[in-house]
Amino acid sequence: MSVVGRAAIQEAERLGLFDAVKWYAREAPRPAAAKVENVLAKSPAMEARARRIVDTGQRMVGSLRWQGGTKLDEEAGWRLSEKTLWGRDNDFGRWMRGTGPEPGLSGTMACTDAVMYIAHRAGAVDEATLRRMHEEAADAASAAWRERGDSWPAECAFWKVMDDHLLRGERTHFEVDPAMGISGPDIPAGHVVMINNSHAMTSLGTRDAQGRQEVLSHWVHPERMPPDDGTDQPFGRLQQTSVQEVVASMNYGYALPIDSAAPSWLLGG
Repeated sequence: MSVVGRAAIQEAERLGLFDAVKWYAREAPRPAAAKVENVLAKSPAMEARARRIVDTGQRMVGSLRWQGGTKLDEEAGWRLSEKTLWGRDNDFGRWMRGTGPEPGLSGTMACTDAVMYIAHRAGAVDEATLRRMHEEAADAASAAWRERGDSWPAECAFWKVMDDHLLRGERTHFEVDPAMGISGPDIPAGHVVMINNSHAMTSLGTRDAQGRQEVLSHWVHPERMPPDDGTDQPFGRLQQTSVQEVVASMNYGYALPIDSAAPSWLLGG
Protein backbone atom coordinates (compact mmCIF):
# COMPACT_ATOMS: atom_id res chain seq x y z
CA MET A 1 0.00 0.00 0.00
CA SER A 2 1.18 3.52 -0.68
CA VAL A 3 2.47 4.85 2.63
CA VAL A 4 2.36 8.41 1.32
CA GLY A 5 -1.24 8.06 0.23
CA ARG A 6 -2.43 6.40 3.40
CA ALA A 7 -0.50 8.58 5.83
CA ALA A 8 -2.01 11.62 4.15
CA ILE A 9 -5.60 10.60 4.76
CA GLN A 10 -6.05 12.27 8.13
CA GLU A 11 -4.43 15.52 7.00
CA ALA A 12 -6.49 15.52 3.82
CA GLU A 13 -9.65 15.07 5.87
CA ARG A 14 -8.69 18.07 7.98
CA LEU A 15 -8.15 20.19 4.88
CA GLY A 16 -11.46 19.15 3.35
CA LEU A 17 -9.87 17.58 0.29
CA PHE A 18 -12.62 14.99 0.07
CA ASP A 19 -15.46 17.47 -0.36
CA ALA A 20 -15.62 16.87 -4.11
CA VAL A 21 -15.70 13.10 -3.83
CA LYS A 22 -18.09 12.45 -0.98
CA TRP A 23 -20.27 10.20 -3.06
CA TYR A 24 -17.40 8.06 -4.27
CA ALA A 25 -15.72 8.08 -0.90
CA ARG A 26 -18.93 6.76 0.68
CA GLU A 27 -19.59 9.70 2.96
CA ALA A 28 -23.34 9.03 2.90
CA PRO A 29 -24.67 7.51 6.13
CA ARG A 30 -24.86 3.74 6.21
CA PRO A 31 -26.26 1.28 8.76
CA ALA A 32 -24.01 1.23 11.79
CA ALA A 33 -21.94 -1.86 12.48
CA ALA A 34 -21.74 -1.16 16.18
CA LYS A 35 -20.45 -3.71 18.63
CA VAL A 36 -18.84 -5.87 15.99
CA GLU A 37 -17.70 -8.45 18.53
CA ASN A 38 -21.29 -8.98 19.66
CA VAL A 39 -22.50 -9.16 16.06
CA LEU A 40 -20.01 -11.92 15.32
CA ALA A 41 -20.91 -13.78 18.47
CA LYS A 42 -24.59 -13.73 17.51
CA SER A 43 -24.06 -14.62 13.86
CA PRO A 44 -22.93 -18.18 13.16
CA ALA A 45 -22.51 -17.29 9.48
CA MET A 46 -20.11 -14.43 10.23
CA GLU A 47 -18.22 -16.49 12.76
CA ALA A 48 -17.84 -19.31 10.23
CA ARG A 49 -16.68 -16.82 7.59
CA ALA A 50 -14.05 -15.45 9.97
CA ARG A 51 -12.86 -18.95 10.77
CA ARG A 52 -12.52 -19.80 7.07
CA ILE A 53 -10.43 -16.66 6.54
CA VAL A 54 -8.12 -17.51 9.43
CA ASP A 55 -7.77 -21.18 8.45
CA THR A 56 -7.11 -20.30 4.82
CA GLY A 57 -4.55 -17.67 5.75
CA GLN A 58 -2.69 -19.97 8.11
CA ARG A 59 -2.38 -22.58 5.37
CA MET A 60 -0.87 -19.87 3.16
CA VAL A 61 1.86 -18.84 5.61
CA GLY A 62 5.23 -18.81 3.84
CA SER A 63 3.68 -18.16 0.44
CA LEU A 64 3.21 -15.00 -1.69
CA ARG A 65 5.89 -12.37 -2.29
CA TRP A 66 6.13 -8.80 -1.00
CA GLN A 67 8.43 -6.78 -3.24
CA GLY A 68 7.41 -3.20 -2.65
CA GLY A 69 4.23 -1.40 -1.71
CA THR A 70 1.30 -0.52 -3.92
CA LYS A 71 1.24 2.51 -6.17
CA LEU A 72 -1.52 3.97 -8.35
CA ASP A 73 -1.40 4.47 -12.11
CA GLU A 74 -2.53 7.96 -13.07
CA GLU A 75 -2.42 7.10 -16.77
CA ALA A 76 -4.83 4.21 -16.19
CA GLY A 77 -7.47 6.27 -14.39
CA TRP A 78 -5.90 5.96 -10.93
CA ARG A 79 -6.22 2.19 -10.84
CA LEU A 80 -3.69 -0.04 -9.14
CA SER A 81 -0.41 0.00 -10.99
CA GLU A 82 0.85 -3.18 -12.61
CA LYS A 83 4.17 -2.48 -10.88
CA THR A 84 5.05 -2.17 -7.20
CA LEU A 85 6.97 0.76 -5.73
CA TRP A 86 10.10 -1.36 -6.22
CA GLY A 87 9.35 -1.74 -9.92
CA ARG A 88 8.32 -5.41 -9.66
CA ASP A 89 5.26 -6.92 -11.32
CA ASN A 90 2.20 -6.52 -9.09
CA ASP A 91 0.24 -9.70 -9.79
CA PHE A 92 -2.70 -8.59 -7.67
CA GLY A 93 -2.85 -5.24 -9.46
CA ARG A 94 -2.81 -6.93 -12.87
CA TRP A 95 -5.60 -9.26 -11.74
CA MET A 96 -7.78 -6.39 -10.55
CA ARG A 97 -7.23 -4.55 -13.84
CA GLY A 98 -8.05 -7.60 -15.92
CA THR A 99 -4.61 -7.72 -17.53
CA GLY A 100 -3.44 -10.81 -15.68
CA PRO A 101 -4.82 -14.02 -14.15
CA GLU A 102 -5.72 -14.56 -10.53
CA PRO A 103 -2.41 -14.80 -8.65
CA GLY A 104 -1.15 -18.11 -7.39
CA LEU A 105 0.56 -18.72 -4.08
CA SER A 106 3.82 -17.35 -5.49
CA GLY A 107 2.16 -14.13 -6.65
CA THR A 108 3.56 -10.71 -5.80
CA MET A 109 1.32 -8.28 -3.95
CA ALA A 110 1.34 -5.71 -1.14
CA CYS A 111 0.04 -6.07 2.41
CA THR A 112 -3.48 -4.81 1.74
CA ASP A 113 -3.73 -6.92 -1.39
CA ALA A 114 -2.85 -10.00 0.67
CA VAL A 115 -5.60 -9.25 3.21
CA MET A 116 -8.15 -9.23 0.38
CA TYR A 117 -6.58 -12.18 -1.41
CA ILE A 118 -6.78 -14.36 1.69
CA ALA A 119 -10.46 -13.45 2.11
CA HIS A 120 -11.06 -14.28 -1.56
CA ARG A 121 -9.40 -17.69 -1.33
CA ALA A 122 -11.50 -18.36 1.77
CA GLY A 123 -14.66 -17.72 -0.22
CA ALA A 124 -15.54 -14.63 1.83
CA VAL A 125 -15.44 -12.20 -1.11
CA ASP A 126 -15.61 -12.88 -4.83
CA GLU A 127 -13.54 -11.45 -7.66
CA ALA A 128 -16.34 -9.26 -8.97
CA THR A 129 -16.80 -7.60 -5.57
CA LEU A 130 -13.07 -6.95 -5.23
CA ARG A 131 -13.01 -5.35 -8.66
CA ARG A 132 -16.02 -3.17 -7.83
CA MET A 133 -14.23 -1.98 -4.70
CA HIS A 134 -11.16 -1.01 -6.70
CA GLU A 135 -13.19 0.64 -9.45
CA GLU A 136 -15.06 2.65 -6.83
CA ALA A 137 -11.74 3.76 -5.35
CA ALA A 138 -10.34 4.65 -8.78
CA ASP A 139 -13.48 6.67 -9.57
CA ALA A 140 -13.04 8.58 -6.30
CA ALA A 141 -9.40 9.28 -7.13
CA SER A 142 -10.30 10.44 -10.64
CA ALA A 143 -12.97 12.78 -9.28
CA ALA A 144 -10.48 14.25 -6.80
CA TRP A 145 -7.92 14.69 -9.59
CA ARG A 146 -10.42 16.53 -11.79
CA GLU A 147 -11.39 18.80 -8.91
CA ARG A 148 -7.92 19.46 -7.48
CA GLY A 149 -5.49 18.64 -10.27
CA ASP A 150 -3.08 17.12 -7.79
CA SER A 151 -1.99 13.56 -7.04
CA TRP A 152 -2.16 13.97 -3.25
CA PRO A 153 -5.96 14.27 -2.94
CA ALA A 154 -6.37 11.64 -5.67
CA GLU A 155 -4.37 9.07 -3.70
CA CYS A 156 -6.13 10.05 -0.48
CA ALA A 157 -9.53 9.57 -2.12
CA PHE A 158 -8.55 6.12 -3.40
CA TRP A 159 -7.36 4.90 -0.02
CA LYS A 160 -10.29 6.43 1.83
CA VAL A 161 -12.64 4.22 -0.18
CA MET A 162 -10.47 1.17 0.40
CA ASP A 163 -10.32 1.94 4.13
CA ASP A 164 -14.10 2.02 4.20
CA HIS A 165 -14.11 -1.61 3.04
CA LEU A 166 -11.13 -2.79 5.05
CA LEU A 167 -12.33 -1.18 8.30
CA ARG A 168 -16.10 -1.21 7.76
CA GLY A 169 -17.17 -2.05 11.30
CA GLU A 170 -16.79 -0.07 14.49
CA ARG A 171 -13.12 0.80 14.89
CA THR A 172 -11.26 -0.19 18.01
CA HIS A 173 -7.95 1.34 19.05
CA PHE A 174 -5.35 -1.20 20.14
CA GLU A 175 -3.05 -0.06 22.94
CA VAL A 176 0.42 -1.45 23.60
CA ASP A 177 2.18 -0.69 26.89
CA PRO A 178 5.77 -1.99 26.60
CA ALA A 179 6.57 -0.98 30.18
CA MET A 180 3.73 -3.06 31.60
CA GLY A 181 3.97 -5.79 28.98
CA ILE A 182 0.24 -5.64 28.27
CA SER A 183 -1.91 -4.78 25.28
CA GLY A 184 -5.55 -4.76 24.33
CA PRO A 185 -8.36 -5.08 23.75
CA ASP A 186 -8.45 -8.48 22.06
CA ILE A 187 -8.97 -8.28 18.29
CA PRO A 188 -11.51 -10.81 16.96
CA ALA A 189 -10.60 -13.31 14.26
CA GLY A 190 -10.96 -12.06 10.71
CA HIS A 191 -10.79 -8.38 11.64
CA VAL A 192 -8.37 -6.15 9.76
CA VAL A 193 -5.61 -4.53 11.82
CA MET A 194 -4.09 -1.26 10.57
CA ILE A 195 -0.79 0.07 11.91
CA ASN A 196 0.03 3.75 11.38
CA ASN A 197 -2.48 4.02 8.51
CA SER A 198 0.03 2.16 6.35
CA HIS A 199 0.20 -1.57 7.09
CA ALA A 200 -2.82 -3.89 6.98
CA MET A 201 -2.95 -7.36 8.57
CA THR A 202 -5.53 -10.03 9.39
CA SER A 203 -6.21 -10.88 13.04
CA LEU A 204 -6.15 -14.53 14.07
CA GLY A 205 -8.20 -13.74 17.16
CA THR A 206 -5.61 -15.42 19.39
CA ARG A 207 -2.65 -14.61 21.63
CA ASP A 208 0.73 -16.33 21.55
CA ALA A 209 2.54 -17.75 24.59
CA GLN A 210 3.84 -14.25 25.41
CA GLY A 211 0.35 -12.78 25.30
CA ARG A 212 0.91 -10.98 22.00
CA GLN A 213 -1.98 -10.44 19.56
CA GLU A 214 -1.45 -12.84 16.65
CA VAL A 215 -1.92 -11.74 13.04
CA LEU A 216 -1.20 -12.71 9.45
CA SER A 217 1.10 -10.08 7.96
CA HIS A 218 2.48 -9.87 4.42
CA TRP A 219 5.64 -7.78 4.53
CA VAL A 220 9.42 -7.77 4.96
CA HIS A 221 9.01 -7.36 8.74
CA PRO A 222 9.66 -8.93 11.13
CA GLU A 223 11.19 -11.65 8.91
CA ARG A 224 13.04 -10.57 5.78
CA MET A 225 13.96 -13.08 3.08
CA PRO A 226 17.35 -12.70 1.35
CA PRO A 227 17.45 -11.87 -2.38
CA ASP A 228 16.88 -14.91 -4.58
CA ASP A 229 16.61 -13.40 -8.05
CA GLY A 230 20.06 -12.01 -8.75
CA THR A 231 19.27 -8.57 -7.32
CA ASP A 232 20.19 -7.01 -3.99
CA GLN A 233 16.55 -6.59 -2.96
CA PRO A 234 15.19 -8.74 -0.13
CA PHE A 235 11.56 -9.76 -0.17
CA GLY A 236 8.80 -10.65 2.22
CA ARG A 237 6.34 -13.51 2.55
CA LEU A 238 3.05 -14.01 4.37
CA GLN A 239 3.96 -14.48 8.04
CA GLN A 240 2.15 -15.56 11.17
CA THR A 241 3.42 -13.07 13.71
CA SER A 242 2.03 -10.58 16.23
CA VAL A 243 1.06 -6.93 16.29
CA GLN A 244 3.76 -6.30 18.85
CA GLU A 245 6.51 -7.94 16.76
CA VAL A 246 5.54 -6.00 13.65
CA VAL A 247 5.49 -2.70 15.56
CA ALA A 248 8.86 -3.43 17.15
CA SER A 249 10.40 -4.25 13.76
CA MET A 250 9.22 -0.92 12.36
CA ASN A 251 11.53 0.78 14.91
CA TYR A 252 9.83 4.17 14.89
CA GLY A 253 10.85 5.01 18.43
CA TYR A 254 7.40 6.26 19.40
CA ALA A 255 3.91 4.84 19.81
CA LEU A 256 2.14 4.08 16.53
CA PRO A 257 -1.64 4.25 16.09
CA ILE A 258 -3.14 0.78 15.76
CA ASP A 259 -6.78 0.31 14.82
CA SER A 260 -8.92 -2.68 13.94
CA ALA A 261 -12.40 -3.35 12.62
CA ALA A 262 -14.44 -5.92 10.74
CA PRO A 263 -14.01 -5.62 6.94
CA SER A 264 -16.99 -5.31 4.63
CA TRP A 265 -16.79 -8.95 3.49
CA LEU A 266 -16.99 -10.19 7.07
CA LEU A 267 -20.13 -8.14 7.69
CA GLY A 268 -21.69 -9.36 4.46
CA GLY A 269 -21.54 -6.20 2.36
